[in-house]
Amino acid sequence: MQTSTQKVHPEDPSVGSSADVSATGVETLQLREAAQPSAQVIELEPLLAPAAKPHTAASTAASPAEGSADNATWRKFHKQGIPEYLARRYWWAYLWNVSVWFFDHAFIINTILFGNYFKLMRAALTRLDPEFDGRVLQITCVYGAFTPSMAEKMPKCELHLLDVADVQIQSTLRKLRVAKGAAAAGVNPARMNAETLAYADNSFDKVVIFFLLHELPHDARARALDEAMRVLRPNGKLLIAEYGELGTTHVMHRIKFLRNTLEAMEPFLGRFRKENLVEKIRDTASRAGMAVTDVFQLPVFGGFYRVVDFAMKPAADVQSRAGKS
Repeated sequence: MQTSTQKVHPEDPSVGSSADVSATGVETLQLREAAQPSAQVIELEPLLAPAAKPHTAASTAASPAEGSADNATWRKFHKQGIPEYLARRYWWAYLWNVSVWFFDHAFIINTILFGNYFKLMRAALTRLDPEFDGRVLQITCVYGAFTPSMAEKMPKCELHLLDVADVQIQSTLRKLRVAKGAAAAGVNPARMNAETLAYADNSFDKVVIFFLLHELPHDARARALDEAMRVLRPNGKLLIAEYGELGTTHVMHRIKFLRNTLEAMEPFLGRFRKENLVEKIRDTASRAGMAVTDVFQLPVFGGFYRVVDFAMKPAADVQSRAGKS
């Protein structure tokens, strides 16, 4: 695939529609020249320009009739380039300025995660090497201190951060600017849809996904993982923090009321917890010409949550070693 390092400005009529990449991101990474129509590349600073409608094939419900009661809420965000499933289901939690301020308090996040946020954050951070000096991509911003902590722990790395929502990017940049040790100095922010990344193939040594997958519909989740694997280098690593698989022993799984209440708040969680994440990553890696050579899993809260670190190798190398043995 051909790539280009040319800067593209918002007024350029030749550009498509949904991913806004910062100037720093354009300078340090090659971008896909023939990206999908939903992969617009524009400068981030000083403010993100509203993007056109991105990939929305993963919509999970029919649109309400024009003039219905919720038109003034989720539709407003959808018209700004937010995927329909995100605008419809989660506008109140991730896109509204008031909710972004409210949920981005440590006490609130820890309560939502049943007192396990800091355990999860520490567990994920233990998988990061302070001496690592490669390229790292965090797919979507997250509430709390995880991103500043990651930037502080790996000061030598080239950290790239993306989200489809401007409000989330700006919130994370504010946290990075006040982080101890000015950890934000080398961070490259970009507005993109995780399903259609504008980065070139094999751009990153490590990709980090912290509590995103369960918030995506099944098809959108598959596309996001395909994209994550596409931009990951053949010898790279993929770090995921997420809910654990649905079991029969944990109290949060056994009590139907608790299970149903959580899945009512997280409409795509039910199917996600029934999937085998490790096998899904193996299949995704295989389609990208890679093989998973090592899987580190750390259960949190009795397996209700988990941190999983995948090490990759080119599939051809793995097959060659297997043939020699």
